[in-house]
Amino acid sequence: MPRGEKGRRGRGEGSVFQRSDGLWVAMGSYLDAQGKRRRPTVYGSTKQEALKKLAKILQEAGKLPEPEKITTGQYLQRWLQDAAASTLRPTTLSSYRYLVESHITPEIGRVPLQKLQPLHIQHLLAAKQKAGLSLRTCEYIYAVLHRALEQAVRWKLVPSNPADAVDKPRPPHKEKLCLSREQVQKFLDAAKEDRFYALYVLALATGMRQGELLGLQWQDIDMKEAILRVRRKVYSRKELEISEPKTAAGLRAITLPPIAVDALRQHRERLLAEGLAASPWVFPDTAGGPMRASNLLRRSFKPLLKAAGLPDIRFQDLRHTSNTLLAEAGVDPRTLQQRLGHASPQLTLSVYTHVTANMQREAAAKMQEILSPKNPSREESKR
Repeated sequence: MPRGEKGRRGRGEGSVFQRSDGLWVAMGSYLDAQGKRRRPTVYGSTKQEALKKLAKILQEAGKLPEPEKITTGQYLQRWLQDAAASTLRPTTLSSYRYLVESHITPEIGRVPLQKLQPLHIQHLLAAKQKAGLSLRTCEYIYAVLHRALEQAVRWKLVPSNPADAVDKPRPPHKEKLCLSREQVQKFLDAAKEDRFYALYVLALATGMRQGELLGLQWQDIDMKEAILRVRRKVYSRKELEISEPKTAAGLRAITLPPIAVDALRQHRERLLAEGLAASPWVFPDTAGGPMRASNLLRRSFKPLLKAAGLPDIRFQDLRHTSNTLLAEAGVDPRTLQQRLGHASPQLTLSVYTHVTANMQREAAAKMQEILSPKNPSREESKR
């Protein structure tokens, strides 16, 4: 067999091939206790011999030592593989794995799990902040480590969770921004000729998340009945990822106002002119595939805000604006909850409803009416 030509390989065998001199080569890959990628290469006179040697190395690498000898890094890898992978969504698991392998294991991976102390974790967080990581990222690091150690307690590998005694990083609270009705009109006027005008109309009309909007397909929209069904989300990480909403409440139907239906019809005509009518995606990129959120923000959303002379808000603030304006108009919390895909109306009110100046003035006027002395009755005036 020529040099470098690969032979058949079974699942989990890695790369197997025979060299021109007849020697078989098997190569595999695994992460060590410190989170570093290891790529062992073994040789054999036959394919089976090479695979047997590789299997032994990978098996030993995957084994955990006695509980008292397990390092934190070894435990975290096993936790990701055996517990997190079966309970987390792929996107969440990917972010957990990144935090473990890039930030946690390099700092405390060599510490024996049973000797891990709160001071180790506090030092880890302090080192990451000193290295320039945001408090939000440090908060995520703490959350992942705390969750992993809680599992270690349930597995009886440690008697208690050392992260419980650590001060959790607390990022400063950022107030959500809300556009006024006048600002909404300015934004839509600026977006009138933009390729994604219909997307912004939908964002404000429905309060949908950015990933839900980018995940829309034409089969999800009934133009005649003016109903849109949220069935999936598109995420942009290293690669585009498509998934269902996190909760059952996220799978929902939303009634559309006429302005949104009209915008969608015009948008479809535009796609037809661009040669993208065959794309299943409502808001595709120029190649007909799902649009990346980063490209939408950079090429369309941020420039439109600047052109309209509006504050540099986040895309999710359109969702906040939608909910707040509807609440200001008197729409009840349960209807808002259903449109936004929340599990409860309490979450809708606590997270997204912004108390606007108009709502404050209305509340003050109602309190004035409550506290002011009532006009004397007609009978009392006759006396």
